[in-house]
Amino acid sequence: MGSMQCTGCIALLFLQLQPNHLRLLAVTHGHLDHAGLLPWVLDEYPAVPFAVHEAEQPFVTGGQQYQQLNGDTWTFTLGKYYMPKLNTSLPTSRQIVLTGSNGDVSSFASWVPKGLLTFHHLPGHSPGQVAYFQHSTKSMVTGDVITNMATSFPVSRNGKIKCDNPFLMPTHMYHDMKKSQQTLAKISGVETYFPSHDDGTGVSNADFQSFVGAQKDEL
Repeated sequence: MGSMQCTGCIALLFLQLQPNHLRLLAVTHGHLDHAGLLPWVLDEYPAVPFAVHEAEQPFVTGGQQYQQLNGDTWTFTLGKYYMPKLNTSLPTSRQIVLTGSNGDVSSFASWVPKGLLTFHHLPGHSPGQVAYFQHSTKSMVTGDVITNMATSFPVSRNGKIKCDNPFLMPTHMYHDMKKSQQTLAKISGVETYFPSHDDGTGVSNADFQSFVGAQKDEL
């Protein structure tokens, strides 16, 4: 029916209407390391739209900067001034605006098969971050709700951590991010979670549930 790949920057939805025919750019959030290449990709694929949540739209197409946000941690309050400013100018005519806390992407793009791809609004790391669940493969692309880069930091993490929090400096609302992890854990049917910052192996449902269970005392 379709397949999903996570590039580390953008979640790409391929529908097998034609082999490897790109149909939709599903944006998890607008941070530069995730959406910075969108102008180039849109130029390369002039007929392909992109999906973005209504709460993230101001940063992706409206010119708003994440530095304008207030945060609940000192890491964001100080670190936001070191975040690179967004310089993307994306065509609003190409955007598909997702609304609400969750839903079927087909409700916003009728050509997407119903039941193939759903989105879930998971704020905290950014105001309008979403995760995308591809039901046919039981795979969830999480954006920066979690990370899985233990083997990329072998000295600090000893290669043992299978699931971790996102980087704290760009996370503007830590408490909301932790609640979003709890929300993500309650979505049924997921076998593997694919963070954007991933070692390439994904995170199993068991490892994710174990991680979230150990974090409950933070709420």
